[in-house]
Amino acid sequence: MEYGTGSGAETVAFTSDGGFVVGGFIDTSQAISELNFKSGGQVEAATPFIGKISAADAAGSSAPSSFAWTYTNTDSAYTGSAKALRVDSSDNVFAIAGTKSAAIKLSSSGAETWATGQLDANSQMNDIELTSDGLVLVGQ
Repeated sequence: MEYGTGSGAETVAFTSDGGFVVGGFIDTSQAISELNFKSGGQVEAATPFIGKISAADAAGSSAPSSFAWTYTNTDSAYTGSAKALRVDSSDNVFAIAGTKSAAIKLSSSGAETWATGQLDANSQMNDIELTSDGLVLVGQ
């Protein structure tokens, strides 16, 4: 499924209904040779993107042609990529987005529940994990 030029997927998480959520970026102005992924750095000039592929599309015999829902955030605190995703037992989506170590929670329908904004200007979060009493963000 194409989602325009200057886009890419970096992470995937499966949902309890048999679908899955992908995270990455769209609308980057960076050349492919300038993009760094995961521990090599971050996509710096893009809009973070999260999209849900439905269970029916995931189980289909042909590639999905659209997302059930999509989420983007153009606030400068989130510039970059959605580079890590986790899904809880209610199919809420938790993500790390952007170059400024921001965290986002989306409902199972893709609506933003909360977004932290910049957590720390001097760190780079690379992964997220859900615990019984909150979130753990790891990076450098």
